[in-house]
Amino acid sequence: MDAIKAARELGRAIQNDERYKDYAAAKEANDNDEALQQLIGEFNLKRENLQLEVNKPEDKQDEAKIQKFNKELQESYERVMTNPHMADFAIKKNALDSL
Repeated sequence: MDAIKAARELGRAIQNDERYKDYAAAKEANDNDEALQQLIGEFNLKRENLQLEVNKPEDKQDEAKIQKFNKELQESYERVMTNPHMADFAIKKNALDSL
């Protein structure tokens, strides 16, 4: 058996595993959750704002802005991770990763 054929068989076996099926269903639920997608978008925007400020030369950085952006980012992350679909997705992803 060649490596390509073995890899394909492994891929099919993984896709038939219940952990993969659960992961795929949870991912689809995340993708279809408009409120969650909005939260993720807000999180990414806050992360970009923080990154822009941190990437400035040190003499141009505003420490108050950095702290504010960091706090907002943490709060946004908590909202994303406490979304029921995201919480379920994290559990399913961990199960798949352990495969």
